Amino acid sequence: MNTQQVGVIFSTPVVLESLAARMSSTQRYAVRGIHLGGMSVSAIQRELFAQQFPRAVILSGYGNSLFGVMPELAFSPETGFDYYPLGLRQVVRIVPVDGGNDHDRLLTDVPVGQRGQVVMSRLDETQLIVNLMERDQAERLAPPVHAAADGFVSDGVRDPRPIESATLKPALGLY
Repeated sequence: MNTQQVGVIFSTPVVLESLAARMSSTQRYAVRGIHLGGMSVSAIQRELFAQQFPRAVILSGYGNSLFGVMPELAFSPETGFDYYPLGLRQVVRIVPVDGGNDHDRLLTDVPVGQRGQVVMSRLDETQLIVNLMERDQAERLAPPVHAAADGFVSDGVRDPRPIESATLKPALGLY
C-alpha cells in the first residue's frame, strides 16, 4: 500500500479490517473497488468498510472453489446480503439444520424465508457435485424476478453465516 497506488482490493473481511487500520485516509480514499470473499461478512462490517473506503464499490460473493461463486445481488443493513447462482449449473438448497441424519434432512427444503443449512450442487460438463452440505446456514430466497433476464433464475441465500446448532459443529475458517 505504501509503494504503489491500489485501486481495487480482493480480501477476506478480517484481512481488510486489519489493512484499513494501517492505511491512511488518502490511501483508503483512492480505493475504488472492494470484493469480499473467503469468509462470512456481517452487515456491520460492510457498513464499516463503506465508511472507511468512501469511494469504493463494495461487493461480496458466496461459494467455494468447487461450486463456484454466487454474486451479491442485494445488500441492506437490516437483512444482510442476498446471493444468487447465475444460470442453471449451480443449484443451492436450504435444508433443516436439525431433524435427523443427513439423508433425512436432504429430503426436505425449508420454506422460502426460513433459515437452514446450505446445500450446493454443481451440474456441468466439468464437474458433477450433488448435495455438498456446507458449514453455513442461511435464509432461503425465492428466485429474483428483477434479475431473471440476466440469468438469475434459481433460489438464492440471504445472510449466510456459520451454523449455530447444538448438534452440528462445523469447523470454521477460510472457505
